[in-house]
Amino acid sequence: HIGLREYKIHWAREVPNEKRDVIDIYLHDPRAEKYRKMDREKNGGHLPQRTILSNHICFCLVLPTYDQCADPLYTQLRANLPAWHALRSSWHKEANVCDESCACKKDWFLRSTKSEGDLHECLLCEPKDEPELRVEGDSGAPPRLYAPCCTRGECAQPGCLAARLTLWRACKTEHAESGALVRYRKYAKMPRTRGDGTEYFEVEFVYVEESPKAMTQTMLSAVETYLEHRRAHLYAVKQRELCIEKLKRAGPLAQLAASLGKTEAEAIDALRSCEHPKHLELTDHDIIIFTDFAARVKYENASSTRTSAPSALRSCSTRPPTGT
Repeated sequence: HIGLREYKIHWAREVPNEKRDVIDIYLHDPRAEKYRKMDREKNGGHLPQRTILSNHICFCLVLPTYDQCADPLYTQLRANLPAWHALRSSWHKEANVCDESCACKKDWFLRSTKSEGDLHECLLCEPKDEPELRVEGDSGAPPRLYAPCCTRGECAQPGCLAARLTLWRACKTEHAESGALVRYRKYAKMPRTRGDGTEYFEVEFVYVEESPKAMTQTMLSAVETYLEHRRAHLYAVKQRELCIEKLKRAGPLAQLAASLGKTEAEAIDALRSCEHPKHLELTDHDIIIFTDFAARVKYENASSTRTSAPSALRSCSTRPPTGT
């Protein structure tokens, strides 16, 4: 989640294979022997030169990877937003088929995909103060977050998500049937082959070539899921900050145990188990610790295909916080 202040560390997804590494796999890896044999048979016993190989690497392997986070809801939207905005601008400039009654003639329509900030501003009602999330002693204004009914598409206001997506989906220009294909990235099931020859499918974030209508449908679905996911995520971040501040201000265990007339061992037992009869007496629902984590994920791939998934991945995995 690059560029957002609430994240101190970002582990970007990294694909270790550059083009030259992919070519080396083809030239030297035993798994690619059958392809080298096929190419020799078709080229008089010779292998293609590196330049030819470089120009014909499958597009799903050539990924600009550093803008990806392992959270698919963020990735689907953020990785495509700049290109989507440029495509939308060109569609309406060069091939607009809508009359003046279409929402695409309104200012908010094209501006909505200019940035994530514009997406929120154009598709949602104004955010509201959340005083219950304000950290004690913080001199600044309380956090401002969008209402759940807005981000979930339940708000009936004409300028909010539900109404505006209905207008967006009615735009003939963005949903026109066209023979031209556009290239963007999405999660898709990719066929893979194991070392023993058996086939399977792997869900991967790859380039696809689809019609403008199909891309629009995919991205509008991504917008719907992203906005609610983002609101819930920010709420959890602010709630976690508040909980951490409460924990910082909490007294030592001995003080807590003495105030309740218990021993430290009894207080620990009650704190550790929500089923303990004294658990609520100690916590009273005041202390909630939220956890999220970043994990290193390793993908083992024994595929003999030239479009194999990368063998290693370093990822940032943002999960919905879990209360403990």
